[in-house]
Amino acid sequence: MNGDRTSPTLLEQLRDPTQVEAWSTFEGTYRDLVHRYCLRRGLQHADAEDAWQQTLVCLMRTLPSFCYDRGRGRFRAYLFVVVRSVLAVLHERRARSSRRSNRHRGAR
Repeated sequence: MNGDRTSPTLLEQLRDPTQVEAWSTFEGTYRDLVHRYCLRRGLQHADAEDAWQQTLVCLMRTLPSFCYDRGRGRFRAYLFVVVRSVLAVLHERRARSSRRSNRHRGAR
């Protein structure tokens, strides 16, 4: 697979979450890229792993109805929309947890 383009055949196979080989290929292609992106956004290694797992969960839900149109852009752009959404949720959870923790400390 070309590093700049995701194979339409692979995308078609990813519509089925039971296609282990396709998901393995996908992970081999994108895991490190997403992990590095998350680390550059300030996540620790374990949080970057969580973000990758959540990204996979989101993709398994959305890819069955995903229609790839090369004219609208690269799949990688869509992937990073998903990753940024996952990161926003993780950051919000972290902020909520921090606010709760601060309230509990102030109640003492």
